[in-house]
Amino acid sequence: DPATVDTKTMGLKGDPLNLSIDDAVIYDEDNLLAWSAGDTGKAGKAKSKDSLAEIGHGQVPVAGGPAGISFAAITQQATVSFAGLRRVSTGSSEADAAGRALLVAIGIAGHVAAFGRAFSLRSGCELVTETQLWTWRGASGNHPVAVPSFSECAELVAGCAARAEAAGLPVGTRWAEPVTLTPQSRLASVITKSWPDLGEG
Repeated sequence: DPATVDTKTMGLKGDPLNLSIDDAVIYDEDNLLAWSAGDTGKAGKAKSKDSLAEIGHGQVPVAGGPAGISFAAITQQATVSFAGLRRVSTGSSEADAAGRALLVAIGIAGHVAAFGRAFSLRSGCELVTETQLWTWRGASGNHPVAVPSFSECAELVAGCAARAEAAGLPVGTRWAEPVTLTPQSRLASVITKSWPDLGEG
């Protein structure tokens, strides 16, 4: 039920790093992973300073959409498939059960964190949950389930992680190790040019 289809609004895909450089970007249209900034000696097509958008960086304008949208109702549904979890197998029945339980716990916690409270769908669109209904669907029929709080979900994940770790799975305390991501040299160069103060100190 669109409120209007005549008025359009323009949009912009933001870049978390807000990258912006004056150098031309050279890239291969058939392989956007092969690019460089300010190096005209490499094969590819030179673009303007806004061309970071062409390879997925920088601010990217997007086509306009309807300015106003109205809905009679919005229903969000999510399902945990225990039958699907049978595909997760380690060769040990104990580890399988513990690992599957942990996956379910993580999924439930993620769902509650994302949809268990009001959140912003996009600019100008705030969604508030009016009702929640959780149901267990099993061989004996469908039964209502109490809606868990996020703190209860966090406890469930911690308990399942401890059990999975005890069963020999690489989880639990091993999650404490941080994963450090390092950008490729060409992207690091663009980041440095966009934000020279990042290199200080």
